[in-house]
Amino acid sequence: EFMVADLAVYERCAHFAYIPLPGGDRAAAEPWRLALWVLHGMYGAELAAHAPRFAAALPAGWELLMQATAAGVNAPPTSSAGRLFDAAAALLGICRENVYEGQAAIGLELCARRARRAGVVLPYRMNCASVPMVIDFLPVLCALTDGAEGLTEEERAGRALDFHVTMAAAVAEMLDVLAARTGLRTVVLSGGVFQNALLLENLLTRLGDFRVLLPHNAPPNDGGIAYGQAAVALARMG
Repeated sequence: EFMVADLAVYERCAHFAYIPLPGGDRAAAEPWRLALWVLHGMYGAELAAHAPRFAAALPAGWELLMQATAAGVNAPPTSSAGRLFDAAAALLGICRENVYEGQAAIGLELCARRARRAGVVLPYRMNCASVPMVIDFLPVLCALTDGAEGLTEEERAGRALDFHVTMAAAVAEMLDVLAARTGLRTVVLSGGVFQNALLLENLLTRLGDFRVLLPHNAPPNDGGIAYGQAAVALARMG
């Protein structure tokens, strides 16, 4: 989420494009559901021919899951960056299920750190005419998928790094757009996604003209949200 805010008001200025959560909350615990949605969107009925190993591990009834998702049944939309990390990890064969919170994203970062080449920016789309503005990462997920089942471990690590580099590039581009529109040059990077040190490192190298604030005395994830809510409440009371 990209917000312009102070202790009095906020405006949601941009976000990642919505994707469905097949099966609702279970998609957060089972990233294969997000990967299935991407692959089914690419290949449809030919999914098994293009991703045989992925398809072979699917539970019975996955076709009904995709039909329900297409109909919007138990498939709430999300703009969470965390779910994009989950989808990428599942598409690259790094993590199909989260045994603990954040497992897929952690696995994706660890894999990316083993890359022996520099990361490249994969194609993504930005819609700066919409309100709020939107970053569409579906092209990135599709690019990761191409030939994924035949990757060597070195190639897999390279693609995992590409995902991180692309995320950093997209966030930096959107911040440049917002800075040009608002005149603001101070950015706060918070939320659980910025517990990913590799993403943070890549983004900071792109924000040389910004004053960057990072969490130190409060946690960047849910605890930070509660802290912020208390700060806003105190400001409004005071």
